[in-house]
Amino acid sequence: MTLRNKFNFSIPAVILLLVTFSNLVIADNHGLSAPIKPTIRAAAEHNLVVLYWDDSAESSIDSLTGYADFEGYRIYRSTDGGVTWGTEDDKLYDYDQNFIGWRPLVQYDLSELGDSLHCIYTAEECGASDPKRGITVAGPDPFEPARNIGENTGLTYVYVDEDVIDGREYTYSVTAFDMGLRTYTIEYNALDDSTFVMDTVWSASNPDHFAIDGSGYKSLECAIGQSESDPNFIQVVPGFYASNITFPEDNTTFFARQESTIGSSFISYILADTDQLEPVFLKFEVQADQSDEAVAGMACENPSIHIYKIDNPTDQIPTEIETAQDTTVLAQTEIDSLLDLPGSFMTGTEIFIPFYETTTEPWRMSDLVSGIQVHFTNLPELNPVFAFIEEAQWSALDSATIRETFFDLRYESSAYKHRLNFDYKIEFFGDQTGDSANVGTANVTYLPFRITNQTTGKKVNLRHFDFGMEDDHDPAKGAFDSSWTNLEKLLFQDTLQIAANTDESVITTFQFKISFGINQLVLRTLANQGIIDIENMIRNWEPDKSYSEGSVAIHKMMVWEAVATNVNSEPKHWFIDNNGDGINDNPWRIVYPWSDGDEVILKPWKFLVDGDSWVADISELGRPVPVETAMLEEVEVVPNPYIVRSGFAETETDRRLRFIRLPRKCRIAIFTITGELVDDFVHEDPYDGNAWWDLRTKSGELVAPGLYIYVVESEGKEQIGKFAVVR
Repeated sequence: MTLRNKFNFSIPAVILLLVTFSNLVIADNHGLSAPIKPTIRAAAEHNLVVLYWDDSAESSIDSLTGYADFEGYRIYRSTDGGVTWGTEDDKLYDYDQNFIGWRPLVQYDLSELGDSLHCIYTAEECGASDPKRGITVAGPDPFEPARNIGENTGLTYVYVDEDVIDGREYTYSVTAFDMGLRTYTIEYNALDDSTFVMDTVWSASNPDHFAIDGSGYKSLECAIGQSESDPNFIQVVPGFYASNITFPEDNTTFFARQESTIGSSFISYILADTDQLEPVFLKFEVQADQSDEAVAGMACENPSIHIYKIDNPTDQIPTEIETAQDTTVLAQTEIDSLLDLPGSFMTGTEIFIPFYETTTEPWRMSDLVSGIQVHFTNLPELNPVFAFIEEAQWSALDSATIRETFFDLRYESSAYKHRLNFDYKIEFFGDQTGDSANVGTANVTYLPFRITNQTTGKKVNLRHFDFGMEDDHDPAKGAFDSSWTNLEKLLFQDTLQIAANTDESVITTFQFKISFGINQLVLRTLANQGIIDIENMIRNWEPDKSYSEGSVAIHKMMVWEAVATNVNSEPKHWFIDNNGDGINDNPWRIVYPWSDGDEVILKPWKFLVDGDSWVADISELGRPVPVETAMLEEVEVVPNPYIVRSGFAETETDRRLRFIRLPRKCRIAIFTITGELVDDFVHEDPYDGNAWWDLRTKSGELVAPGLYIYVVESEGKEQIGKFAVVR
C-alpha cells in the first residue's frame, strides 16, 4: 500500500513512516537467507585451470520474502589451501574497520536486461503477467558499500584461470549472492508553499513491501567453502597430460555433425574426470518444440540436448534402454510422441526409449558424462540485429571478387521470432538482367543478381529502398535513380509455410546489403586494361568532359566504364536505342566486382532444431601413441633449481619437486653427480604426465644440496637431465 499524507514540511517524516509498514520484520537474524552453494568442478592442464559450476543457486528462494532474489556468482582463489583468499589488499572492511570478507578473483552477475526481466517469485521462465524486478542491480551495495554487487556482466558458468603455475596447488570456491532487499524512496510533491504530499514509492522488486528495521538490507552471500565436503570448494594442481597421448585438435571434427543437422552450435568440452573416461560413442541430440510462429516446419523452441550411448557412428543404435512401450495399448498421438524422443526406435510392436546419460540446455555446461562435460551454444532468445554469416561459400575462382564483396544481413522487425534457418544462394550477373525488385507500389528496379532460398528452393522476392548508399537519401549517392546502388537496402520477402498452416505466406525476413570497395574496383578494371598510371585515372564523372572508350569513372557510388567515346553523357543504367536497331547504344556500362555466372551461398548462423545431432568417440580423448625420443627430450624438473623453503609444493615436513611432460609409463632414476643411485620409482598413469619426488633417498633421508642427474626410461628409450637442490 502506498502512503500518502498531507503535512507541514517541518514535521519529521520518520514519525509517519514508523507506523505504516505492515511487513516490518525485526529479528536478530532477520529471517533472510543467502542463495544455496553452487557445485563446482575443475579441470587442469599446463598452466591452466578451468573452473565450472552448476546453476543450482539460481533456484534459491529467500526464506523470509519468498523472492527469487539470486543475483550472481563470485570466484575466490587461495594459494594456501583456503586459509586466506587473497592478499592484504583484497581484504574488505566495513565503516567500523571490521573485516567482512575478501575481494573476489572475478565476479559475474545478471545483465541489466536479465535483472529487469527476472521473475520475482520464481527462477523459472517468467510469464507475461508475472511480476518482474523492473530494476537494475549494480555497483556498490547500498547497505555495505565495500562490496560490489554487480557490473551487469551477464552470467557464465566457466572461468579459465591462466594465471597459474604448474605444480602449485590452487584452491577455489564459487559463491552465489543475492540482490539484497530494496524498499522504497520518498517523494514530496508541493501543494502550495508550505504543504507537501509525501509519496512512498516502493521498489518494483519488493511488491510485498518487506522491510528490515524500516529499511532495506544488504546482499547476502553463501559461505566460501572450507573443505572438500563443501560442494563449492575444490583444490587443483595444473600440469601436463602424458606426452604420449593425443586429443582431437578440432572440436568440429571430434563432435561429428550428422548429415541432417540444421542448427549451428559451437561445441566445447572439459575433460573433467579422467578416471571416468571410457571407450564409448556418445550421441548428442536436440529435442525442441515448434512454436506457432515457426516457419518451414522447424521446431526450435525450448531446445535441450539429450546425451546417450550408441553402438557405432553408422548404425547409431542406443546401447542402453531405459524403457520399452507396448504400442498395442497406446493411442497414435502417444506413439508419435514417444517416437519423437531422441534415439527412440520401434521394433515390432514395441518402442524403445534410450537411457539418457544426462540432458542439458544450450549455454549450460552439462553434467558429467563418461568423464567429460559438454557445452553447446545456440542463438540467443532475445532479438539480435545482425544475422551472423557463418560462411560465404563462393563458386567464383577470382579471389578479388571474394576479397572485395561484403554482405550485411539483418533480421527484419519480428522475423527473428520465426526462427529463420535458411541458406541463400546469390547468382550474379554482369548487367541488370538478374532479377527485379519492387520500389514503392508501382516502380521496379532491375538487379545484377538473383537470390534463392536454399531450403524452400524458391526465388526470394525483393523490395528495394532506393535511398542511396547507406540510406542517405542523397541523389549524389544513388538515391531515387531507379537503379540498385552499392550498399542500398533490400528486403527479403520469403514465401513460407508458418507452423502447421497448409497455406504459404509472404514473410519479410531480412534486410540485406551488398557492398564493395569502389576504388579497388576502379584500380582492378584499369589494370585489366593494361593501364599503368592508374592512380591518376581514379576520378568522379564530370559533365562537359569527353570520355574515350575504356575510360573509368565513379558516379553515384558506382563504377562505370565507357564502351564508346562520349561527351556530356551521364552514366545511366538505361537501355538506349538511338537508331531503332534493337542494340543498346548506351555509352556506359556498370562495372561489378563479380563476373556473369559467379555464385555465393550465404550460410547464416542457425537455431538448433529438433533432431539435430552430433556423435563423439570418447576413446579419442587421451588415445595412446608410441613414445618418441622427441617426447622424452621435453621432460623437465620444476622448479630447477629447487630452493629449500621456497614454498613450492612443500610444508614444514614435506618437500616435493615435480617431473613434467612424462609419458604414461616410465621409470625415473635419480643419481648423484658421481653416479650413486639416490632413488628410483615408476610413474604409471594413463593421462597424467606429472610425477612428484619427495627429495628423499631410498632409505628415507632428505637429500643434501647439490647437483643431481636423472634418467627417464620408457619403451626402450631414455632421456638424461640434471637439476640442482639449493639451501
